[in-house]
Amino acid sequence: MDPVSALSVAAAVSQFTDFTRQIVCKSKELYKSTEGLSRDFLGAQTVTLRLKELAGQVRASQGAARASNGGGNLDKVCADCVAISDQLLARLQCLKVPDNANYRRWKSFRQALKSVWSKDEIDAMAKRLSALREELTTEILVATR
Repeated sequence: MDPVSALSVAAAVSQFTDFTRQIVCKSKELYKSTEGLSRDFLGAQTVTLRLKELAGQVRASQGAARASNGGGNLDKVCADCVAISDQLLARLQCLKVPDNANYRRWKSFRQALKSVWSKDEIDAMAKRLSALREELTTEILVATR
């Protein structure tokens, strides 16, 4: 076997080993978790719920101002925050291990596999939500000025 082929095989084995390690670690974490989510996703869920609640409160308090000046960027940013938050929370709910699941070990493994596969998607939603949070902060500062 030539050296390049050997290096390719070694790289593939290394990637497979790393992927398997991630799934096993995540599976153990989900199995032991009382909430059914990993620590990372649980933190993302908590922050998302807080931001959704804040955006809802801002939208409700802007009701009279919306009627007088025809809406504005603040209302659009709040609506986007709520929409992205709902998407992210729904995706996280799909990754949760049910509390009363039969064969909890197997379900933890399946959810860990789904978590690893959808990590990029969740990170993209979290990044979009972070950008909306910054925009919301800016719009609130402008509105209070």
